[in-house]
Amino acid sequence: MTSYMKFTKRFSRIWSTLSRQNKKKVVIATLLLFTSSIFDLLGVVSILPITLALADFSVLGENQIFLKINSYLNFNKNELIIFLSLFSFVVIVLNQCLRVLSKQYVTILSLNLMYENSRDLFFYYLNKPYDFFLSQNNANLLQKCTNYVKSGIGGHIQPILLIFGSLSSSILIAFFLLLNQPVITIMLTIALLLFYSIFYRQIKDKILESSKAIPNHFNNIARTVGDALGSIKEGKLSDNSVFFLNRYKKTAIKERDANAVLNLFRELPQAFVEIFALGLLLSIFVFLHFYTVNLTEMIPILALIGISLKRLIPAVQSIYTQILVIKFFQNTVDNIINDIESSSKFNNKFNFDSENKIKENNIKFDDKLIFKNIKFFYSKNGNSLQANKTIKKGQFIGICGKSGDGKTTFVDLMTGLLTPNQGKILIDEKRLEKRDFKSWVKKIGYVPQEGYLLNDTLLNNILFGQKKINRRNIKKICKLVNLSNFINRKLPKSYQTKLGQDGVKVSGGEKQRIMIARALYKNPEILILDESTSALDTINAEKIIQNIRKEYKKITLIFISHKIKSLKQCDNILFFDDGKITDNGKYNYLIKNNKNFKLLTKSEEKNLRI
Repeated sequence: MTSYMKFTKRFSRIWSTLSRQNKKKVVIATLLLFTSSIFDLLGVVSILPITLALADFSVLGENQIFLKINSYLNFNKNELIIFLSLFSFVVIVLNQCLRVLSKQYVTILSLNLMYENSRDLFFYYLNKPYDFFLSQNNANLLQKCTNYVKSGIGGHIQPILLIFGSLSSSILIAFFLLLNQPVITIMLTIALLLFYSIFYRQIKDKILESSKAIPNHFNNIARTVGDALGSIKEGKLSDNSVFFLNRYKKTAIKERDANAVLNLFRELPQAFVEIFALGLLLSIFVFLHFYTVNLTEMIPILALIGISLKRLIPAVQSIYTQILVIKFFQNTVDNIINDIESSSKFNNKFNFDSENKIKENNIKFDDKLIFKNIKFFYSKNGNSLQANKTIKKGQFIGICGKSGDGKTTFVDLMTGLLTPNQGKILIDEKRLEKRDFKSWVKKIGYVPQEGYLLNDTLLNNILFGQKKINRRNIKKICKLVNLSNFINRKLPKSYQTKLGQDGVKVSGGEKQRIMIARALYKNPEILILDESTSALDTINAEKIIQNIRKEYKKITLIFISHKIKSLKQCDNILFFDDGKITDNGKYNYLIKNNKNFKLLTKSEEKNLRI
């Protein structure tokens, strides 16, 4: 497939993602640019009568078109020169206004398209299944939502519009020049096209190489910064800033050099062309001097060529530059075009201006949650999770087992984040479907071991996107999870105190309490604590759980813990071994009847002594 065919296909796919309104805006931009091109031509045309009048008024007076126009005006020479000058000035002013207006319209249109695509892509990724993110790199997704979107829309729609504007101006001016000076025009056109084509052939491979390299360099820079800032505490204590700095410098220098090469290839041709144009004008002057007796004949010709070149050279350079931009970004566009198309289709169903954006199924949980013949395969040839279990509403369920035995996967299936390969999950005898997910998760409060705190206030961290603020309820919840003393003593602005990036200003235990408060503020019917009291001492952890059970009597509590003794309060403990629930019961029953459970308890006690 030729480059032209690839480009046509790529552009067609991008065009299909645009809304009807944006397609209309592209058409308007095209008309504005073409109108601006017409005024570019008029600007050149309007200068010619002035130069003729100044050089040899008699030549102008012999022109039939001019004679007919002047029969209405009846101007003398001086009046005519003033009139022509004013007319030319008005045309040039209108031309410049149209040029600024059209380019600004194209810029705003392009920026708006970038924003819409970035927004749609971001929302599309947020709504991808949970297992999608298990194999994704965050830096790469960030790149796609930012730089790649600019490459996809800004790197194609805007350059194409600018190419159209510059090309239409070039054709109109060249055609006018051809009518007046055919030989010179043909020679000039051939010279310009030949120069740019040769130059482009020489550097297109380097442009393509840079287009592939720069996004990779950016990703590596983002990863380095993310790794350094994400491990800032350990980094300070290890004194490894030089290590991260060297990694950053190595990649940043490569990106810098690649961008420098690209910028050089963008600007270099114009310098050569301007030198060429100056040489051409001087050559024409010398030629006319030797072969033209009357000097006054030279002035209009030189003026016409000079003014035309003043318009043509920037236009041709713009065409060349925009082709480079398209060429440069083609690799990144190819990497993201499928996601842009998918996001466009996905978000056609979504009204960003509506509060009720997506219609949701209303699912109820009144009695029980059933895992029926569940099988989940981690990979085609890997381990699997198997489960047959019923959880009654209001129960306090403990989950334990060795690492990698399926505890977290069991919970992920319960929440709907993962879909079983076999079997089904029933909620009050109704099968949990993908379309039920949004309704179902509203009933679930989930607290991970390593949660994420926003670089925002304590209040906004508890709300976590919820719009309704019930300050009385927030204070009650904070008291329930033993946060009140922390707020009063350590937070100078109380709930309006910012916690820093990922809660850098709070301890591990305080962070976990905030995460529990966030989950409780949802008023969930199911609360899942996934090792979320690991940073708390046993007494505090037990007290918080007791407070939750006392305050939320109907809540179903799922408690995953490696601290086996913390599960003594549970109504039922599910013991996982090698991807299966091999036993269940209360703590005393399991400690007496399950040797693996007993061994796990002893192992925990031994580790505590160490």
